This record gives sequence, structure tokens and C-alpha cells, in this order.
Amino acid sequence: MPSLEALRQHRLPTWFDDAKLGIFVHWGLFSVPGFAAPLDHVSDAFSLHYDRGIVPPRPAHFDFRTPEYTTFDEIRREKWEATRGMSPSFGYNRHHEESDYEDPTTLLHSFIDTVSKNGNLLLNVGPRGDDAGIPQPQITRLEFLGSWLASNGRAIYGTRPWHQAEGATRDGTAVRFTFSPANCPAREPDRPAALNAILLGTPTGREIVLPGLSPKPETQVECLADGSRPSVRIEGDALHILLDAPLEKAAAHAFRITPAPERSLHSPSLPGRIRAR
Repeated sequence: MPSLEALRQHRLPTWFDDAKLGIFVHWGLFSVPGFAAPLDHVSDAFSLHYDRGIVPPRPAHFDFRTPEYTTFDEIRREKWEATRGMSPSFGYNRHHEESDYEDPTTLLHSFIDTVSKNGNLLLNVGPRGDDAGIPQPQITRLEFLGSWLASNGRAIYGTRPWHQAEGATRDGTAVRFTFSPANCPAREPDRPAALNAILLGTPTGREIVLPGLSPKPETQVECLADGSRPSVRIEGDALHILLDAPLEKAAAHAFRITPAPERSLHSPSLPGRIRAR
């Protein structure tokens, strides 16, 4: 018989910390609300929750919390998992068109933001009821996420939160940070610990400046998408990444910084409030 003490001693498996992205399927009676008329009270209620997000009450005993359609302002000390669909519905909604689905870039940025704050993303896929096929808008977004992860997954898989989650380049491009422990992930042995700086957009020009990092003199940088190693310059607490050519436009760009700065000049992040989407 499970006991309270056994629950207290239970630890989340390592794969849960390392995977970061999961897929779950709503198919069957779960999806009944998806067949409601577009403007009836059921769809209105789903749209309201989509805009505000849903945070289930904190249970007495749990491994991790699963807020829906939300993210957090700051890094959470405890592991958590964001749960959401690609549109306001869990499961297939025959009334939803392309415009009802989350923009692929916004979805990717939300995923990166979640990982930087010690979370996973559990993403819903809803097959059609008549042929069990996955609707094309969902396929498009899954392929978009997969394509980016194929080139930049080392900044996501197996990572842990750094001392801060959010930052910005000197020209204002938003940045999210993740930390790769030494020899992580396991399929990359002998790699030193590194800081991953993920730019949520494409800055212009050939120089990217990350202020406040206090990089070490021996710092090196790798662009994960193509494996290139641009030159760097350190000025005070700022890291200057000197590219051979401007970055091609993309939803996000990941740079691995080795060795990882021990701490930024910013205050370490603490658990914060919940922020809708």
C-alpha cells in the first residue's frame, strides 16, 4: 500500500527533466466540445480560458504542476509542465481554421520560454474523428518545432535553468538562457558545461552584444544551427559575438557559450507569478 512517506521520497525520473517536449492525443469523448457551434456558450468558455490560462488548484501531494495555456514570469524552483493545445481546443475542433491556431513562431517562443524557467511543454494533438488523420495546421506546427529542434536541440534537451531566464541583446532582441551541465545530454560525452543563449528573433548586422554576462577571458561561442564558431570580444561585462555575415531570418537562434559564466550581473530569478500565455 503506498504511503505518504513513499510519496515524499519519490523522485521524478531523469528523462522527465531531459525530454522537455511531450505530445499527447485527445481523441474520442474528450473532444466533444470541439463539435459545438462556433459561437455557442461552450466555445465562448473555451476561448475565455485560452486567453487567461488555467491553473489547477495546488494539490496536497504532487510531483509537478500542470498549468494550461500559461507560463511563469520567473524560474520555478520546482519542476513544472505547461499543457496546451495548438488552438483554443484540446482535441480536434472542426470549426477551427488556420487563423484559429497559434502562430508557429509564437508557439516555439513559448516552448523555449517554458524550458528556460524549468518547465516542460506537453502539447496536444487532436486527430479527426472521421479518418483519425492529424489536421494539416497541427502537422505544420509539429514539423516547425521539429525542424528547429533538429538544428538547435542541444540548447533544449537535457538542459537546466540558469541563474536567470530572460535577457536581451543590446539592440533589444529578446533572449532566453538555458544551462547545459557537463557531458549533457548523455549522447555528447566530454562536453564542458555551457550557457545557451537563445535569441527569440533575428537581430540585424554582424555583431550581437549580450550585456551583463561577465564572460570569462577564454570564452568561445558556437552557433548551434550550423556549427560555426564566430569570433568574440569581451568588453566589461558584455559579450560581443562577431559574425562573418548577418544571420538569416529565423524564428530563433541558439548560441552555446563555453565556459558558462558562473553568474550574470543580474539578480538570480526567483519563483514568480503566473502570466497568461
